[in-house]
Amino acid sequence: MLMLWLSVLCLFFAVVVLAYLATAPRDDVPLDSHALHSRRGLLLYLTPAMNRSEGWLRRLFGYNTSVERTLREKLKGIGGGYPLEANEILSLQLLGLATLVPAAALLLVTGIRFRVVELSVTQAFFAVGLLAAAVVALPILPIDSLLKARRAEIARKWPFCLDLLSIALSSGVGLQSALERVAEAIGTGALAQELRRVLNEIRLGASRQQALRSFARRAGKGDVATSVEMIVQSEALGTELSSILSEQAQAARAKAMQEVEKKAMQAPVKMILPMALFIFPSILGVLVGPLFISYLQQR
Repeated sequence: MLMLWLSVLCLFFAVVVLAYLATAPRDDVPLDSHALHSRRGLLLYLTPAMNRSEGWLRRLFGYNTSVERTLREKLKGIGGGYPLEANEILSLQLLGLATLVPAAALLLVTGIRFRVVELSVTQAFFAVGLLAAAVVALPILPIDSLLKARRAEIARKWPFCLDLLSIALSSGVGLQSALERVAEAIGTGALAQELRRVLNEIRLGASRQQALRSFARRAGKGDVATSVEMIVQSEALGTELSSILSEQAQAARAKAMQEVEKKAMQAPVKMILPMALFIFPSILGVLVGPLFISYLQQR
């Protein structure tokens, strides 16, 4: 009986919170939010509620927490195409924990109390814990995969970018003009967006070293970071850069070829398990099946 009353209180709390958030005025939505243009469906209707729950989040944990800074850096790395901003992700998690989890707890406890759900109390708590983990994980789960795909695209096009930079620098233009020409030549894609972002940061007052190193952090560790650091050092020392970039492009292509060969050598090993589970039993059934049927008929 105590568990039933607790679940009723949880549901009442969830309904009150949801009603309070659902009545948030549309004027609370920030018109300058960069993520609003890619927001559709349910997220668009949840935006006022997320903005209202953000006030609770600030009172509980303060401003600019380490988790929010980490999320903001990851969102910068994916180019700003995510439909939620860092503070909105945390607000959505808090909103789900305050509404969905208590409601699910009530449904499970009520079902167990009236023998509608065949679960023990321990299993019900485990299910509610899984729901809470899903509420926390689902808003941030696509970020890492998007970031990984964007970095892979940048790394794949980086040798071509270095070749274009080398050609532009060998023609006598400066580094900033060379970056502008390369961004225009590449046209679209993650790398072109990052180069334009570097140029915009330089126009807004950042030094070329800061803008390039910020780009290297967003692109992740690897050939991009090595080449960017070499460009920064070469510009600081005043050394000739076009031949160095050409050598870097060749080294990056050789490394990419080695990675392809490595994956090709790993393919037969990875195919053993699917073949043993799906292909070999089918072949064995086709070969041995008729003999087994004949043996049964002769008996």
